[in-house]
Amino acid sequence: MGQFAAPNVILNQGIQSGFDCLGRLYETHGMGNGKALYCPAYPETSLLSSAQYSNPSFMSTDNGENGGASPAVRDTMLYNPHLVDPTNTEANNGGFARLFQKTSGVIPAKLFGTDYLDTPTSDAGGYTAPSTSFGPNYYAHFPSQGFDVLFTDGSVQFVQSVSAFNYVAQAAKDGFVTAETTASAEDYAQLYTWLENGN
Repeated sequence: MGQFAAPNVILNQGIQSGFDCLGRLYETHGMGNGKALYCPAYPETSLLSSAQYSNPSFMSTDNGENGGASPAVRDTMLYNPHLVDPTNTEANNGGFARLFQKTSGVIPAKLFGTDYLDTPTSDAGGYTAPSTSFGPNYYAHFPSQGFDVLFTDGSVQFVQSVSAFNYVAQAAKDGFVTAETTASAEDYAQLYTWLENGN
């Protein structure tokens, strides 16, 4: 949702620098309550819970130690994650440009958002990441092995894709993160395709 200059700063709604992606909905009063951007299934000790952005009160920046280089606010939804060309992520060729640049360019039946995927190293409660992210602190719908998927037509489905789950579980063992790199961009494109097709 955004990177900010200082830790534990209350972010009131209103136009300001720092917000991006879904954070703009909160910033511009496009949504009434920013907690809607957080899956309530995460326990408060999870780095993916709204509690991590509630010091001194919600919505506040984190302390800068939750996996980012600077204080930030993360939500639990990957938004518009498809890339224009996942096989060519060089900066001079558009870099990590998103597939949907404008509403006029939306492609029917494509994934537009899904659950946040990451394996933070440890949680506020001292919980250290296991060898897989399949646990209540890292997996949005634990113990179900599925994903919420928002499609470009506005529909939402709970998708139980064996291929996607197996990929996430294995990738977590190998240090699964959402940081986009040339090496991971094609893998993410495959993951989104599995979720779109439900297989």
